[in-house]
This record gives sequence, structure tokens and C-alpha cells, in this order.
Amino acid sequence: MTQLDTANSISLEADELYVEFAPASHLAHEVLSRAENTRTLADACGQVTGNKTTIRLVIKDPKGENQPLSREDEERLDKQRLRELAESSPNVQQALKTFRGEIKSVQRDPDHRSN
Repeated sequence: MTQLDTANSISLEADELYVEFAPASHLAHEVLSRAENTRTLADACGQVTGNKTTIRLVIKDPKGENQPLSREDEERLDKQRLRELAESSPNVQQALKTFRGEIKSVQRDPDHRSN
């Protein structure tokens, strides 16, 4: 995947592949964030390590380490967390397998209250 070539850093530790992109590489981040691409990365890492691997894709500005996240960054991170939560759910995995589906989008339930 050529999108990995644009990453600032890539590390595979324990059961997680961590890929960090600069803000200018947000398109590569978006491409890799698609369910089929994260699944392919996770499968490849799993074959190499022998363990189930989670994928964490991050956009990080190395110059702005101490600056707060913009609203757009917070929303993007929230969507990414929701997608990862959905993808890791055994019920969702079973439904995707049974119906040969894929996750197109993930939304927070407005009636759900988190603590």
C-alpha cells in the first residue's frame, strides 16, 4: 500500500500496528481508514506475528505537540474510535461474515449516554 510510504512513522508492537501521518497526508490516512484496507493490514500483520493485530491510524502534527486538537480532528478521532469499536465487536464481525457485508459508516446513538 503506497499510502504507508507517506507515513511519518510506523511501528508494530505487541498486537497493534501504529501508523502516524502528518496533517498534509490526510488523504493517505483516509484511504487506509477504509474497512477493507484496515482489514488487509490487520490480516497481513497477523500472518507475520501469528496474533490478531489491531490497526491505529493517527494524524499528528509533530510541530504542534502541545496544541489542542481542532474540532475536526476531535470528530475524526471519535469516528475512528467508533469504527474500531464496531469492527472489534464479535456480534458485528459475525453479522459481516454471515451477510458478507462491510461497514460503510458508524454513528453514535444520540440516545446512548456514556459515563
